[in-house]
Amino acid sequence: MKEFDCKKCLEYPADLRERRGCERDALEPLYQDLPDVGEITRCPIKMIQSTPQVLIVMKMRIHYEKGFFPVAGGILDQSASFLEAMEILNEQINKLVEEDLEKSKNN
Repeated sequence: MKEFDCKKCLEYPADLRERRGCERDALEPLYQDLPDVGEITRCPIKMIQSTPQVLIVMKMRIHYEKGFFPVAGGILDQSASFLEAMEILNEQINKLVEEDLEKSKNN
C-alpha cells in the first residue's frame, strides 16, 4: 500500500506532501463534490486511520493485485462487496496518480 504509506510519503518532496494534504489541509481539494462530504483536503489515510475496517480493505488491495484473494478460489468466488471495494480503491488511486502527473507536467 505504498501509495498511502505515511512513512514513504516523508521521502517525497515537500511540495508533493503539501499537495496531498499530508501534514495539513492541501491548498486545493484532493476530492470535490463528494456526496455527504463535500470536499477532502487531507490525505485519505489521515482521515481513515480511526476506521480499522477501511484500512484492512486498503491493505487487502496489495494481495488482490498479486492475485491472492480472501476466499479460496478465483475472482468469481469473491464476494461482490470485496470486488466493489477493490474497484473503488483502484479508481481513486488511478485518479490521484493522473492528477499528480498532470500537476507535475504543469510545473
